[in-house]
Amino acid sequence: MKNKKRDEKMKRFKIGVSLLMCLTLVVSFFTYSFFAKEQPVKAAADITTSNYSIWTAATLSEANQSVSRLLAASKGSDSSRPYKDNATWSEGSLAALDKVYKVSSTVAATDDASANLSREQLIQTARGLEPAGTKNKASYVSLNNYPDDSGKYSLEYAISNMGLEAGEKLDVMFILDWSGSMKRQSVAPTAESSLINGRKMVEAFSQKLIESNADARIRLIAHNQKDNNTFDSELLPGVVSRNGIQKDSGFFQIDDSKQYLQTIQNMYTMQPQYDNDSIPWMIETATNLLKKTEAQGGVRSGAKPVMIVLSDFQLNIGGTNQNTVITKYKNSLTAYNSAFLGRAPTFIAAAYYNAYHVPGMGGSGVLPGVTDVQEAAIKATNSDWSAVHINESNYTTAEARLKDAIDTSVGYLPWNANLKTNAFNFTEYNSTDDEFVSLDAKNLAFKGLGDGVGTFTMNVNTAQYSNPKKGDMAQATTTATASTNEESVNFSPTSKLFLPITDAAVELYKYNGSGIQTSASNYALADTVVSSNYNAYGGTNYAKQSSILTSIDYLDSTKKTLTKQNAFDALKQGLGETEFNKLDFTQAGSLNADSLTVQFDSSKNVYKVYAESKATESTITVEHWIKGGAKISTTIQLDLSQKGEIGALANITPTAISGYTYVDSDSEPLASVTYGTKDKTVKLYYTENPKTAAMTVKYMDGTSTEIISSKSVEGTIGEAITEAQLNKGAVGTGYTFVKQTPTPAIFGTNTEVILYYTKDKVIGKVTVEYWDSDTNTKISGVSDDILEGEAGSTVNYTQKDIPKYEFDKAKSDIMPTTFTEGNVTVRQYYARVYTVTIEYWDAGTNAKIASETNTMITGKKDASLTYSPKDIDGYIYDPARSDKIPSSITGDATYRAYYNKAGLVTIEYWSSDTNQKIPGQQEDVLKGILDTKATITPKVISGYKFDAVRSDPLDNVTYKTGSNIIRLYYTQYVNLTVIFEKISPKEELGKVVVQAKIGDTVHLENDFSTIAAKLAELEKSYSVYKRPDNYDAYKVTSDDATLIYQFDGTLSLSSAPSLLEFGSNHEIMQLGEFKSERPSYDKPLTVTDTRADLSNWKISVKLTEDMHSRKKPTFILKDVLYYKDGDKLTAVTTDNPLDIVISKHSERGDYDVSKAEWENKSNGFIFKLGQNQYREIDDYDGTLQFTLTEAK
Repeated sequence: MKNKKRDEKMKRFKIGVSLLMCLTLVVSFFTYSFFAKEQPVKAAADITTSNYSIWTAATLSEANQSVSRLLAASKGSDSSRPYKDNATWSEGSLAALDKVYKVSSTVAATDDASANLSREQLIQTARGLEPAGTKNKASYVSLNNYPDDSGKYSLEYAISNMGLEAGEKLDVMFILDWSGSMKRQSVAPTAESSLINGRKMVEAFSQKLIESNADARIRLIAHNQKDNNTFDSELLPGVVSRNGIQKDSGFFQIDDSKQYLQTIQNMYTMQPQYDNDSIPWMIETATNLLKKTEAQGGVRSGAKPVMIVLSDFQLNIGGTNQNTVITKYKNSLTAYNSAFLGRAPTFIAAAYYNAYHVPGMGGSGVLPGVTDVQEAAIKATNSDWSAVHINESNYTTAEARLKDAIDTSVGYLPWNANLKTNAFNFTEYNSTDDEFVSLDAKNLAFKGLGDGVGTFTMNVNTAQYSNPKKGDMAQATTTATASTNEESVNFSPTSKLFLPITDAAVELYKYNGSGIQTSASNYALADTVVSSNYNAYGGTNYAKQSSILTSIDYLDSTKKTLTKQNAFDALKQGLGETEFNKLDFTQAGSLNADSLTVQFDSSKNVYKVYAESKATESTITVEHWIKGGAKISTTIQLDLSQKGEIGALANITPTAISGYTYVDSDSEPLASVTYGTKDKTVKLYYTENPKTAAMTVKYMDGTSTEIISSKSVEGTIGEAITEAQLNKGAVGTGYTFVKQTPTPAIFGTNTEVILYYTKDKVIGKVTVEYWDSDTNTKISGVSDDILEGEAGSTVNYTQKDIPKYEFDKAKSDIMPTTFTEGNVTVRQYYARVYTVTIEYWDAGTNAKIASETNTMITGKKDASLTYSPKDIDGYIYDPARSDKIPSSITGDATYRAYYNKAGLVTIEYWSSDTNQKIPGQQEDVLKGILDTKATITPKVISGYKFDAVRSDPLDNVTYKTGSNIIRLYYTQYVNLTVIFEKISPKEELGKVVVQAKIGDTVHLENDFSTIAAKLAELEKSYSVYKRPDNYDAYKVTSDDATLIYQFDGTLSLSSAPSLLEFGSNHEIMQLGEFKSERPSYDKPLTVTDTRADLSNWKISVKLTEDMHSRKKPTFILKDVLYYKDGDKLTAVTTDNPLDIVISKHSERGDYDVSKAEWENKSNGFIFKLGQNQYREIDDYDGTLQFTLTEAK
């Protein structure tokens, strides 16, 4: 039942939701932690609305007791949802606390990590309790603030009391088709009969009326008859013995007592008498019944009539003629629509698609062109009326769809919603197809105005949460609203949902020193490491913490596994690396599990680590041995023992032993030896020192010069130095040994021996060869140079010049600076030098140009050959005829460069504006072949535009000798062509051409009077629709431009009465009622609209001068001038303008309001005096002001 008029008060809905910034989430939980420390509550205190956010308990047992008391006191009678509609706390937060309590109550109340993790989870969940909020007309609740095992949260939404105004008066008549097809047929093989399905819809609709707080009565009329769709007189009301109404409940009130349900069910205890029906006849009959007085069983005064027909609408079966049936059907709807003066009735068709009624609401076999005529006829009669399709795919929710029909023409599922991570994105659902949106993990479908239940997943691993931790909650939505055309309400309450994250702990059990090490019974609890969060919640204090055990997503398969390595790392973080390194895990074997799967139940999140304490120190014994021999006697050197921490460097240094020399050890490198887990021995190796003496051997040239450095040798004392030890040949060649002093030299007696030599004379030779770099062969005809001298003397050499060659230093050998013993051969390389000759020839005479000398270019082979044609006075280079010169030298070569005789063209640049040369622009000289055509392209000059009209012609300019000048003219001004055009229909209204200086920024309307004048002229008849871009700061470019002003038509009050005359000589008394209407007027009230888009407009009227006596202007008549609009009569005052006409042109032009409204519709002004309103007997005048504006 939907109507757009205000008195109908029927609405549509739409949903909108915005996200909550996650920063608020983080700050709020920081606040919780702060309060918990600053305002502690005694252990085991009852949880109340004043202390829940800081409530705590010292032990798990105390926490369980407090929570158990709260939950027991909060439960209701609904076993499936015991905390639904709790007056103190939200259902979702109580259900969340209940979920935690169910697991914590099974945990042993010991003072260990399992119990404390469970206690912590209870405290966190209790602090997350939400006080119950006041539910608005639109509300949603969380069924549990924790997700289920699949990570989904369940939410319930309800929208009520928004379809109907509270207390609205409704009289609803259900027309029940009790024909055979409705009794025996259903819309699906597994569905109940259409008749029974209809009963459920009647009950559901009645419940809807109660939810809306409407003042409602309902009436059920069961109908069948012997023949289908017959309309003879015997079937009219009053003759019901054969056909027609079988049972009539009469109107009865519905309320919360539910007694009305028994009345509805009683209607369905009778069996249908006949198999046929006539829906058109029944609509007509029901209309006549509703039109009766209230005392006669009709509609109450002031109540809205509502007719709901439940049928399979077999308009195609029976009757004398199908067209007659259709006509009767349409007429019955029309009669119902107009039967209630001043009240717009509502009509809803609930059409069943059973075996006798297939798609097309006229049934199968209807006349061509009238398929769906039933629905078409409904909409044609009243566009706000509804038709609900009931078929195999939707019959289970048909009652919800019927409830929808009262508020929307869609007829079902007004909205659906896609649920995203921590966000709801609602979109209005406007489809008219016969399909439903299912409820699943990703979609929430609103079932009319009833409940919708859906789920969504909150993933903690997103940027929406800032470092989430166990106990944190994310608000699912903020600012969710349901809106109608008259009201908008916020959803309530808003729920905060627990993120699926938890903490874990690691317990360290140490071996007690007895029994097998693979049995857990031989280990005792030694230490506990908890999460970084734990100590914020009181209870047993654990000093050792680890961030690895904090904020684990127990629903994320990639994160909820705490591996053995994770546990060891957490233990190391909590104990510190030094203490951790004292543990040995190897002997515990499989006692240390491979992993722990973290669960919602915090007590299960304790990983037990088994280890034994390692030894912390060991001993190293240092022994001393002869390398490759026996151990050095302890009488010479005792063994050394040192103790240190396992793993630390031993810092062993070789022991100094007299008569022995250290060699190495059996533990190299010695500096890296560390203390092991067991005691060990390190052996140091030595050699025994022999009993010898040293002697120095010197090598002298004469008595003072040492040839080579002296050396020291050792020998047995008393023995002479040997020839091998002397090594007389150590000085090399060039010397002759002379004598030894002393002879013999005895170790122990002599400390020094000197060997004397004389130096030999040596001649050296250098042979210089000359080679070709290109061929790598000796240069033919060039002989070698032989240089000789005493070894050590300077080599004097002058580089040789070789004709047509150039010295190649890079490839040549380096020349020695001094002679050395023996013969040295040095290769000097030379590169061949080639000559390239360029000759200059006259292309016209094919002879060399006598005035020009050849260009000679020399260089090595493959050297880059760079040549640019030189300028020759009176000539121009001819590249086409000239030889192609290679890019590199290949050998001696001669090339010809050809030139043609040349002419010149001189180009000067002049200003068209001043007829002077443009300052700063140098003339250009073009050179080309004499008497050939010159190609001239005007160059671009900043701030100027080329003036082709004034410039010299450029088409036939040729190169000439002597003076040959071309003038090119430029202007600093361009033409701006301004076109004025109408946008629809497109039409040029005028054109203006102005000149503007290049580079200037101009205002088209302020700087050019011709544009301003034309604009002012056109604005008298048109409105400016669009100006040219940057019209107020137009940058003039160097090109002519076209600019366009676009105009639209105008909306104007082109004519209005200057006089409204209610007449004269009325017979009137100073008291008593008087009324005069339809005054004459001298000019029509006319609206002219020439705009392209014809939109709504409105006329309002206001008294600017009250009605006053002509003889006595101070005597004023108040509230005597009225305006009649249909049945509505409204006073015209001086206070506020009164809207009298809202309309829209169907085509451009004039619209005579006075004729359309005052003459054709009898609307207009009325002069009216009340019974007791005193007046002077005189003529009265007043002044009206008409105002025309655009309307929405």
